[in-house]
Amino acid sequence: MITFTRQAGFLVLCTFVVGTWIGFFWREAFVSKEKQLIQSTQFMKKKSFPLQSVSELRKGDKLNLSKCSMPKRNIFFMKTHKTAGSTVQNVLVRYADQHDLFVGLSENADFRFHYSQGLFFRTSFVRKTEKEINMLCHHMRFFKQQVMSIMPEDTMYFTILREPSAHFESFFSYLHWHNAAFSLVPQSMEGLNVWLDDPEKYYHGKKDGNNWWFAKNGMAFDLGFNNNNNDELYIKKAIDDMTSTYHLVLITDYFEESVILLKDALCWNLMDMVYLPLNARSDKASNLTDSLRTKIKNWNKLDSAIYDTFNKTFWKKVHAYGREKMYSEIKELKKLNQQLLAECVDGDSVENAFISNPDNKPYNPEGVKMMGYNLKQEAKDEKFCQDLVKTTKAWFKFLLQKQYAYSL
Repeated sequence: MITFTRQAGFLVLCTFVVGTWIGFFWREAFVSKEKQLIQSTQFMKKKSFPLQSVSELRKGDKLNLSKCSMPKRNIFFMKTHKTAGSTVQNVLVRYADQHDLFVGLSENADFRFHYSQGLFFRTSFVRKTEKEINMLCHHMRFFKQQVMSIMPEDTMYFTILREPSAHFESFFSYLHWHNAAFSLVPQSMEGLNVWLDDPEKYYHGKKDGNNWWFAKNGMAFDLGFNNNNNDELYIKKAIDDMTSTYHLVLITDYFEESVILLKDALCWNLMDMVYLPLNARSDKASNLTDSLRTKIKNWNKLDSAIYDTFNKTFWKKVHAYGREKMYSEIKELKKLNQQLLAECVDGDSVENAFISNPDNKPYNPEGVKMMGYNLKQEAKDEKFCQDLVKTTKAWFKFLLQKQYAYSL
């Protein structure tokens, strides 16, 4: 009886010790995670930051404007080229990181899922994982069936479009020396005019080699369509397919309105949507003549028809949301963006050559000047500030390490 009592007492003691240690480590893990989440929302409380209004706004009810009760966790963003997609992507991956959502990543160092080869997306292009993928948001050539086979059933699908003439000029300037068709004329407005006077003289489709698709209906190519087909019946089919696929289509030219509609569709709060413009040129074209715009639209009929259709549905959504409510929230968003710029960034955006941290340098093709940011000295250790200015490549490397414990 005495032996049994001693054994029982020993077991009780062991149970107490083990339970205490388990409780300790669980608590430490929980507290560590809480600290990580709090860091992104409370960094401006530090004395080194003079402004306090941002942290006060972040707590305020006026940021919790969504009527939803369940924020979207499963999201597909069809990131098109030269449409402010990098800025939208930054918003998404910041949220994914803060809430431990799993972002599907390319199985090789090309984070665009073999896009450089012009291939349609395949599930085999995604790095293998046992976890459910919550988010896909990197460049790809869209293949609906393949994407839907890897994403959860309740996934929210959205994309972004840009006014075709501004979009085509952006391609012409940004990728001029990386596209055989464009490189046959000068990298200037005069060169663009000459090119559009007889585009078939310069454009030969796949025969043009790397990046050939950017010279005609580039958005349609990204969206998975035949960019060489300007037939009216094909255009209608493409629009119908997009209508049945995407819950929301953003418009680059009305970016702030787009951000508010996206906030509402995702059931997120306004502070989740703050951003700094990323991957932007310093010399954006502002002198496209009406004649030049008409030439561009005639050459890019598929892109133009897609844009015109979804620009109309976009404004219907804005109207349904409520103009007064929309512009009240845009005002708050602008205020937050300006405050974060003041808190985090040393001055304003600067040309690529003057960015001190290599991880914050955007890709800079020949003949253009890309813009980025330097952080203030007191903001360099603040994760929220770091994340705001992080490039797509830097995020890819970060998520590889976090999700797969793998380094490039």
